[in-house]
Amino acid sequence: MRLLPVLWVGPWMVSSRGRDALLGPPGAVLISDAEFASVTCPSMARSICIQLPRKTLAPLVRDLDDTLMRPIDGQRKALQLLIGYAQMLRASAVPSSAHLQRLVSTHVRDLVAAVLGASPEGMAIAEQGGLRAGRAMAGVTRAP
Repeated sequence: MRLLPVLWVGPWMVSSRGRDALLGPPGAVLISDAEFASVTCPSMARSICIQLPRKTLAPLVRDLDDTLMRPIDGQRKALQLLIGYAQMLRASAVPSSAHLQRLVSTHVRDLVAAVLGASPEGMAIAEQGGLRAGRAMAGVTRAP
C-alpha cells in the first residue's frame, strides 16, 4: 500500500527510510505502509491521506518506488487539482452507487499518478479521467 499525505494548511514533518521531509503548504510526499514512518504536525494542520494499493499505481507511474519520500512541490498543477478534488469530496455526500464510487476512485488514482510523475502512458490515461475531472471541477482548461 502506498500512502500520500497531502497538506494544504500548516507544516508537517514526515520521516521514513532514514530521511525527513518538511512539507509546507501545499505539499505531499509518498510513503509506504510497509515501512515505519512518522508524521508530526500541529493541530491546525489541514490535510488528507490518500491510500492506494501499489498494484493500482505501478502501471501508471514509472519507477514508483523511487518516488517514496520525495517531497512534491505544491506549485505542481496536478497537486492543486488533487487538493481541489479532495476538498470537493470532503464537502459532498459519499457517492451512493458503486459506479460513482469506482469513478471517484479512478479519478483520485489518476490525479495521484499525475502528481507522482506518471509515465507517458499513465499520463494519457490520467488525461482522460482524473485530470479532466479535476479541471472540470476547478474550471481549468489547460494541462497540468
